[in-house]
Amino acid sequence: MNDCLDFPPPPPPYPYQETPTIRQLCAIDSEQNIIGTILLKPEKLLDVPELRSIDFFDNQNAMIFDAMIAISEANKPIDVVIVAEYFERRGQLENIGGMGYMIDLVKNLASSRNILAHTKLVTDRAKERRLVQAAQDIQEAIYQDGELGTEERLSNAEAIFTAANVSIESTAEVVEMNTAVKDYIEYLSWRFENEGIHGVKTGFEKIDERLQGLKGGEMYIIAARPGMGKTTYATNILANACRQGVKAYFSSLEMPRNQLVQRMIASTGNINLSKLKDASILACSHESAKLTVSISLVKDMNVAIDDQGGVDIADIRSRCRAKFRKGGLDILLIDYLQLIEDRTAKSRFEVVSSVSRKLKALAKELDIPVVALSQLSRKLEERPDKRPIMSDLRESGQIEQDADVIQFLFRDEVYNEDSNKKGICEVITSKFRDGETGTDYVAFFGAQNRMADLAHEYTPPVDEQKTKKKGF
Repeated sequence: MNDCLDFPPPPPPYPYQETPTIRQLCAIDSEQNIIGTILLKPEKLLDVPELRSIDFFDNQNAMIFDAMIAISEANKPIDVVIVAEYFERRGQLENIGGMGYMIDLVKNLASSRNILAHTKLVTDRAKERRLVQAAQDIQEAIYQDGELGTEERLSNAEAIFTAANVSIESTAEVVEMNTAVKDYIEYLSWRFENEGIHGVKTGFEKIDERLQGLKGGEMYIIAARPGMGKTTYATNILANACRQGVKAYFSSLEMPRNQLVQRMIASTGNINLSKLKDASILACSHESAKLTVSISLVKDMNVAIDDQGGVDIADIRSRCRAKFRKGGLDILLIDYLQLIEDRTAKSRFEVVSSVSRKLKALAKELDIPVVALSQLSRKLEERPDKRPIMSDLRESGQIEQDADVIQFLFRDEVYNEDSNKKGICEVITSKFRDGETGTDYVAFFGAQNRMADLAHEYTPPVDEQKTKKKGF
């Protein structure tokens, strides 16, 4: 059995630059109270699971706190002698002030009852220090990045601030495999006890079963040739998600907001688009009642609509970060990826590649799913089987590399007037980094800008099944 004293030393805390401003943002007395309390009553360590060594300003206190955690995780008792021996074996006892420092902390402890209040003081000061550090980093980045344009500098500055703000709640750390496995087992147990889908639901039963919802930090690409229903699919996902209370940002680079709202009202109320376009719906009292209900549902959706054309990726990132900070953000949808500009890139290939990478980075930064529509190359029109494949993604293989999930939409009736699959849209999941690929089928109601689950289990026609078996 391994002795806790043989564990490697904990890493040092974050090295803040010592400045008068930073020095003011600390709570040394509270740090000492926390250490003294745990040395006196080790069970109090369980009362502060959110506290981390990086929250301590004083390096001695941070090192002692990390040592106590290591000793506790080895199921060993915590006291002054054990902690002192922990550091003595590493030749670091003097670095933490010797055993005398810890004895003084216990001896001078005024009370062990207020550890939660002292913890809040310590974590609050840590948050403030991170924001000050972010401000300093932003200033340095602006002066050093001489080759970047103003918009890109502003975007980088916002990224630094957002990262600091997010790190207040969750600071990434390197963990050993045994810790990672333990965390996974805890997640597995939680997942077993909490059945169902925990990502943002698309509202399509089969697709949600396959993807288990849209997950934070991941990028989803929806690609198809014109007329297949990309925007219909995206706006239906948006409406279905918002009915769950999801907060969304929709960047509609191709369609003005009036058309987007019109489409969402049509799909939500099962109303024919034509009756909205010519306003004839107002002539029928029954249809007008449906319109009133649909408008009421749509206007309550928490969606920020951005319909500015020719927008730069820096602008999208900036606006999403602002919404994330002010009111929260759960999902970003973009229609469509190839219309986004990037002033830092030169060639068209570089633009699309850069936009793809930055969207994926934004998904991870804000821990939200990013759903981006994409165009496909015309070359697929020359093939007998016009179902899209990965190489059809237009202008950049970077999209294929960055995406966690790639879905292609295909409707046979677009190419075949006599199709026996009219009203059927194939949702072909061709890349799924975390699961099985395959094809799911949904009903397509173009007149209402609506897709929906099929009323019954759908089986592809025999001729298609035979074709698939041959590998075409």
